[in-house]
Parts: sequence; C-alpha cells; structure tokens
Amino acid sequence: MNYYLNLREIQYRIVSTNTFTNGELFKIVNTTTINAYAEKLTEKFFPKVKDLVIYKTIKDLYRVYLVIAPIIQKIPLSYKLNWTRGHYFGILRKFASNRINRKWWKVRVEERVGNEDRLERNLRKLGVCDGEFLNFMKEVFKKNYPPRKGRIAREKLACCIFDPIMFYHKKEKWELRRGSEFVKMEREKFEGAVSIEEQEIEFWDYKFKKTTDKNISTLQITLREKPIQKFKEEVERVLMSNASPNVKMIVLNKIGEGFIETHKYAKDSFAQIKDLNRWFKKRVKKLAGTERKIKEIDLVRIYKEKAISKLLVVKSDFFWDVRQVEEQVYVNYFSPYREG
Repeated sequence: MNYYLNLREIQYRIVSTNTFTNGELFKIVNTTTINAYAEKLTEKFFPKVKDLVIYKTIKDLYRVYLVIAPIIQKIPLSYKLNWTRGHYFGILRKFASNRINRKWWKVRVEERVGNEDRLERNLRKLGVCDGEFLNFMKEVFKKNYPPRKGRIAREKLACCIFDPIMFYHKKEKWELRRGSEFVKMEREKFEGAVSIEEQEIEFWDYKFKKTTDKNISTLQITLREKPIQKFKEEVERVLMSNASPNVKMIVLNKIGEGFIETHKYAKDSFAQIKDLNRWFKKRVKKLAGTERKIKEIDLVRIYKEKAISKLLVVKSDFFWDVRQVEEQVYVNYFSPYREG
C-alpha cells in the first residue's frame, strides 16, 4: 500500500479544513496510514528504541505530529517544517531590507511550561475543537512537555510539535518564532529594542547587523563565539582520544564538514572560517603527517563549496499540493533536529 500518498491526501483534507469539531481528527490519528507512517518515522529517527517501552511514546508523538503538522504550518512567522536556517535568515533579511526597514529588534525567550489548559485554548484558537483528539493530545503532552534533561532527541521532537501551539498566543504581530525564542522587528523604536544599523544583535548561533556599502544595504550574518568554541572542543576531544590517527582524521573530517553544513547560511562568516581553519590546521598538522595518504581537511575549501548566500524564500504551503514534495525530502521535515 502507498502509505505516503494516502498520508498526503489525509493532510490535504486537514489543511483545507478550518475547524474540527466532530471527532474527525481522532478518527484520523487512529487510521492505519497514520500509525504506519508514525512507525516509519520512529524507526528512522529513533532506530535504537524498537524493542523498548519508549517506542510507543515516540510513536504517539509522531501520530500527533502527522495530524497537527498541516495546522501549525499555517501559523504566520512561525518556524515551518520545510524551513532551513537559510529560510529563517531569508525572513530576517527581508524585514531588514530598506524597502521594509524593520531595523529595531529585540530578542526574548519564553519559558516552556506544561500547562494543559493553555494547550487546549490555543488548539481551539487554531480550529482544533475535536474533544477526543484534544484528550489524546493532552495525554501525549503530559508525558513529553516541557522537555526534561537527558532525552535530547525526544525532547527536541516534543518541542517541534508543541512549541508552535504553546506560544501561539504569545507571539506579537512582527515577531519571528523559532523554538521558545522570539525576534521582534519594528520600524519604530520600542522599549528594549536595538537598532541593527548601530550595533550587532546576537541570538541562536549568529550575530546580525545591517551594513551599508556604496548605498547598498545588507543584513550581515556572522558566527557567535559559542559555536566556534564548541567546534574547537569537539576537535580537542578527538585529538585526545585513543583512536588511531587514521580514525581520528576520518572523525575530524566529519566534524569539519558538519560544522560548515550547519552554518553554510552564515553568508558573512568567511573571515571567521579562515581564522578557524588556521587554528584547525595547526592542531591536526602533526596528526595528518603520520599518514601520507590522508589529506588535510580544509574548512575554507568546504565552506566555498557549501556556502549559500542567496535569499531563500518558501512561497507556498506544501500541504496544499499532494505531489509537490518527494517522500525522501518529506520524511526529513519530521526530524527532531529540524529547528536546531
């Protein structure tokens, strides 16, 4: 059976309906299609839990996610399932442009709380008034939110599902939400705001500042010290390990490529990557010299190959077009690390 096509047709019916009151969603969450696809996602992203008690908990999270995803995808200025960091930056760059000129920014972080009444109120505002489904969601919610330490992937998955709902009433008009973090952007100065034309503002892994050169303005995006320091610490751990030089170089290569892949949308970080590359080469020089066949890892080369500076914009909600997204791509939208 083609569960993927069935699933997309179910989600199309959900996204094209504004209010659910008569048990529709509870019937959907219990269908063979939703259960089968929840199993598929659980086994892909949590391959080690197949024979553990936690398997059902994670599968139930995915059952909820598959049903609620078309609804939370419609929330304005809220991190979307098919966004990358580049799409997130695209929104920031658009608002910072001279045409829109929302140059006064403020960043705030909301506390995650396990408030079932708030969950239900916000779901009802989003059109989810199906009592049986609301009760099922609350049971899943109680077991998984707010996140607790020591359940990294599972807690990230719960946040992807419940953050858009729990913070639905908190977001102001021109705020962009990612996780529990909000960036407010206005044309006029407001309390606590910083002008990004006058100073850098820092959040997530990045620094942002609006710069002008030859009458052309752009939002400059560079790296904070935190991710750079974390990368250095990972490198040092590998170098201090008991692995062979060959294995160390393989691991270091993966770390280097992973770092650049994660931060390839930081379009103005080339100078930082060059500095980091000099540090990196010094640290691995002796190690690389022990094996002639192993090429030295070059972060600058990797950055030049992977860096993306063009403005990325998602123009449409993919839930409206059943055939718009290939299954391989679609599955990755449900990664627990999507907003990380």
